[in-house]
Amino acid sequence: GDPEGISTYCDEKLQVIFGYNEKLKTPVWATFQLQMTFPEYYIRNRGYYGVVPGVDDDAQSSAEDFTRGGMSKAFLIAPYNVVTHPEHIDNAFNMQNIVPIPKGIYHDSLKDILWQIDKKEREFTRMKGKVILLAGLIPGDGSGASNHELVPPSYLYRVYFQEQYHLTLSYLIPVSVDMPFKDADQYISSISCIERAGDINVLSFLPKDIQQDIKNHRATNSMLWAKKDGDIQEAICAF
Repeated sequence: GDPEGISTYCDEKLQVIFGYNEKLKTPVWATFQLQMTFPEYYIRNRGYYGVVPGVDDDAQSSAEDFTRGGMSKAFLIAPYNVVTHPEHIDNAFNMQNIVPIPKGIYHDSLKDILWQIDKKEREFTRMKGKVILLAGLIPGDGSGASNHELVPPSYLYRVYFQEQYHLTLSYLIPVSVDMPFKDADQYISSISCIERAGDINVLSFLPKDIQQDIKNHRATNSMLWAKKDGDIQEAICAF
């Protein structure tokens, strides 16, 4: 089941399942199957702050929370990669998909790194076939925050999984003013390192033997993904 305080919501228009942390007032994970084709019409960022269905009002953040905390709106999943119809655009830009990131961090290097990954993502189904994305965040330390303050994550992650051949590509991106690299592929990680960073189980839907095989492998780059090969190796993490 879901951890206490996390509401699971399926957006039927976007065909995305979101996990929303009511204590943090932010989405913490999302999963969906990547599209094979993408809209040819223009998708405008509407700056939308629509509510998350099924979540109490006092467990939702607002535009005022972002302004007060000096936060930019980052997206857990790329709105431009998930919209399939013009009438669904607002769903992709509302609070179920918005993560608070301090403006100084987001507009320094992080925004560009996420945009690099978003553009690569559009090619994955062409290269690999059916691909599932599990996107999420590792919560930051909110010990000094008040009940009204939004707490930015310490990491953002993306895990791409191709089921037929058990191929994986994973990114673990620190939310920091000191981003060590400008190239998104420098943030490629093993799934095991993501799980250690967040004390989570990303691949819980897979049999344990397959989990153990693939989660410690690291893709070479965004073209050459890690794969199940029977070699149970130990992952080396940077933290």
